Amino acid sequence: MNNITKILILLLFLPLLLRSQGEFNNWYFGKYPEGTGVTFNSGTPVPVANGVFGNIGITVNISDSLGNLLFFSDGKYIYNNNKTIMPNGTGLSAGFIDGGQPVLAVPKPDDDSSYYLFTVGNLQLLGTSIGFLYSIVNMRLDAGLGDIESVNKNLSVSGAETAWLSITGTRHKNNQDIWIVTTISSFDSLHYASFLLDGYGLSSSPVLSESMSGVTYHPPLLPYKTPPIAIKISPDGTKLIGLYGGDDNEFCTFNPLTGQVERMFFINLNDPTSGFVSAEFSIDSKYLYLSHSTLPGLSGKILQFDASLTDSTQFMQSKVVIDSGFTRACLQMGPDWKIYGSEIEKDSLSVIKNPSIIAPGCNYQRNALGLIGYCSDGLPQFIQRYKAYIHSTGQCQGNPIHFS
Repeated sequence: MNNITKILILLLFLPLLLRSQGEFNNWYFGKYPEGTGVTFNSGTPVPVANGVFGNIGITVNISDSLGNLLFFSDGKYIYNNNKTIMPNGTGLSAGFIDGGQPVLAVPKPDDDSSYYLFTVGNLQLLGTSIGFLYSIVNMRLDAGLGDIESVNKNLSVSGAETAWLSITGTRHKNNQDIWIVTTISSFDSLHYASFLLDGYGLSSSPVLSESMSGVTYHPPLLPYKTPPIAIKISPDGTKLIGLYGGDDNEFCTFNPLTGQVERMFFINLNDPTSGFVSAEFSIDSKYLYLSHSTLPGLSGKILQFDASLTDSTQFMQSKVVIDSGFTRACLQMGPDWKIYGSEIEKDSLSVIKNPSIIAPGCNYQRNALGLIGYCSDGLPQFIQRYKAYIHSTGQCQGNPIHFS
C-alpha cells in the first residue's frame, strides 16, 4: 500500500476519530481542602473551581458522551454532579487511601446507566489486609443523581486481599470487555493480576503475571512485597509500565487478548536521590513520558523515551529531558490527546502539546494552564474509549481493496 493510499484512509476515518465524545471532559483533582478542576467541554481546557474536595493521589471523573458530569471520587467519597456526596457515598474503602493510584471507575458492560468503582487501599500494618474492593454506582437512583445500593458497596474480590496501592484498566482486544489490572502481594512474590470484566461481571480468576520488582518488608510492618505506586497501560493496550518509586521500574508488554503481562526490561536512572512517580504514553503509544521526584531541594525531571524500542540499551539511549527544576509531577493525557502535568503546590498545569513527536518537537510548556486552586501530585485516570483496528485485503494496483 503506497503512502497516498494510507493518507486517504486516514482522512476517511478522521471524522470518526474527532466525533464529539465527552466522557473524559471534566477533571476534578488537587490539594486539600478544596482542590481544583478543568473542563474540556469547549474544546480547549478551561479552569473551574472544585470547592468540595482535595486529594493527593489519583482521582476518577465520569461524564456522559455530551460532557455532562455524572460523578467523581477520590476512592473514599463519591460526589454527584451537584458536588454533594451521594447518600451512600462515604466509606468506600475498608482501608486507608491517601496517595498512589487507588481508584478506577469504568462503565458496567451490560448496563448503560451503571458504573463499577474499584478501590485498593495503601496501608497494611501488622499483617492486616485491605484488598481489592468494588462498588456499583447506579445513575438511576436519587432522582438521576446516582447512588450506591448497600448490597453493591465495598464488595471484596476473593484472592485479592493483598492488592494495594495501584489499580488501572484497559479495553479487552474485543473492544467490549475490560481488563482491570492491579497487583497481588505476598511475602516473597508480587504478581500483576488482570481481572476480566464483562457482561457476566468481574472474573474471580485473575490472569497472574509475576513481577520482578518489589521490596519485601519484614513483619510486623508491611509483611508483603511492595507494589508499584503507579501502573500505566498504553492506549493501544500493548505496553505496561510499573513504577516503583526508585529503581527496578518495569517496562512490560501487555496482551489485551489474554491479560498477560511480560517484563521486557527495567528502567533505572541509577540515582539514589530520585524515583519515577508518574507515566503517560502518547496517543499512538510511540513515546513514553516519565516524571520523577527528588529529595527536597533537588531538581525533578520529565523525560521522553521511544516506547517502540524493545532493546533496553537503545531505549535508555532515546531518553530526552524535556523539563527539570520541580519536585514532583503527575502526567495524564487529556481528551485533546495532549499530556498535562500537575506540580504539587502549583496553581497551573504544564502541557506537552505534541506528545507523538520526538523532543523538542513535542512542544512542552511549563505552567501553561492557570487553575482556580492548587495542584496536588495526582490527576484523574481514565480507561480509554475503544481501540481501533483497521484491516485491509487486496492490493493497491489493479485490484479492489476491502477494509474492515
